[in-house]
Amino acid sequence: MGFTAAKLRHMMEGMNNSVDQFLDLMEIKCQEAEDGEANVQPLLGKLAFDVVAETACGLYLNVMHKPDDEYFRSARSLVLNVVESAYQKIGQFFTAIKAFSKFLSVLELHFGHEPLTTLARIAQPIAELRAKDPSLARPDLIQSLLEAKVPEELLKKREFRVRANENGEFLMPLEDVATNAASALTAGFETVSANASHFVFCLAKYPEVQEKVRQEVNAAYEKHGGFTYDAINDLLYTTQTLFETLRIYSPVVTFTSRMASCDYRYKDMIIPKGTSIMSCTQQIHMDPRFWEKPEVFDPDRFSPEQKASRDPLAFQPYGIGPRHCVGMKLAQLEMTLIIAKLVHRFRVHLSSRHKNGELERKTQSIIASPRKGVWVSIEKIR
Repeated sequence: MGFTAAKLRHMMEGMNNSVDQFLDLMEIKCQEAEDGEANVQPLLGKLAFDVVAETACGLYLNVMHKPDDEYFRSARSLVLNVVESAYQKIGQFFTAIKAFSKFLSVLELHFGHEPLTTLARIAQPIAELRAKDPSLARPDLIQSLLEAKVPEELLKKREFRVRANENGEFLMPLEDVATNAASALTAGFETVSANASHFVFCLAKYPEVQEKVRQEVNAAYEKHGGFTYDAINDLLYTTQTLFETLRIYSPVVTFTSRMASCDYRYKDMIIPKGTSIMSCTQQIHMDPRFWEKPEVFDPDRFSPEQKASRDPLAFQPYGIGPRHCVGMKLAQLEMTLIIAKLVHRFRVHLSSRHKNGELERKTQSIIASPRKGVWVSIEKIR
C-alpha cells in the first residue's frame, strides 16, 4: 500500500497548489507583524493536514484558510491526548507491550475515541461511494485500503471482520477503511509538520546552506519549467539537507522496535530468538562512531561518496526494514517541495527569538517538534 512514482506524480498538482497557498499566507503573516517575523510552525501544520487529507483520502478541506476547523481540531486533539499521553510513554519503556494491550486499549478509547470518530466520519462516505462505483477510484490511501485483501491467517482466526466483493474475495470492512484512513491522516500531518518546521529552521540558521539549496532549486526549475515531480527528484543537495535535518532533529525520539529472528550472540550475552529489541534513533544519529563531529550540521554527510562508506542502519528516521514508514516517499516529496518553493520565492532569516540560534524542542511525545515554534522573517526574491 505504498506510494508509487505514478501515484506521487498524480499528487503533484494538488501539493503545488497547497504549498502556494501556504507561501501566500506566510508572506501575509510576516507583513502584518510589527517586527516582520512569523511563526511558520502552525501554518506548516495546516498545510501538512491539507496535503495528507487530499493525498490519503481525496478530501479537499482547505484548513489553512479556516481559523478553527473541526477536523483539524480533532486531529490535533488526537495528537495531544493520545500521542503525548501516558499511553505512548508506557509503549516507550515496555517492549513486551502485549501484556498491557487491554489496559492501553482502554486508554486509547478514553482519550482518542471521539476525535478519531470525527475524522472517520468524513472518510466513511468516500469509502462507501467508491466501494459502490469503481469509476470513482483514484490513487490514494483509501483506495489501497478498499482493495486490500484480508490475509488467510486472519480469516482462520475469525477475529477480523470482513466484507466480500463480487469475486468472493474478503476485504476490509468499510468502517475499518475509514478508521485506518483517519489514523493515517493524524499520523501523516503531525510528522510532516514537525519535520518541515525543523527543515525551515535549519535553512534559516545556515544561510550558506540555504543559498546552495536555492541555486540547485533555481537550476531544476529552469530545466523542467516548473516544480514538477522530475524537478523535485533532481534536487540532490536539497535532499541531503533534508536528511541532515532528520539526523540532527530526529522526528522519532523514542525507539525502533524489532524482533530477533534468530539467537544472536552479543559479547558475552545471548539474545534469544523472538526477543523484542529497541534501538534509540536519536542516539544512533548522534553516535560519533558513525558521524564525525555529529553536532555539526553538514549536508555533505549524505553525498553518494559518504553514504557508500557508512553503515546504512546508522540513519533511520523512518524506521528500518520492510516495516518502515509507509508514507516515507510522500513525506519526503512534500517536504522537499515546500522548501524548494520557499527558497525560490524568499530568503529566510532566523529570528532573534531563537537564543544563540538554538531550537528548543518538545521531546515528551513520540514525535519531537519545536516547543515554541520556528520564528523567521522573509525577504522576497520574486
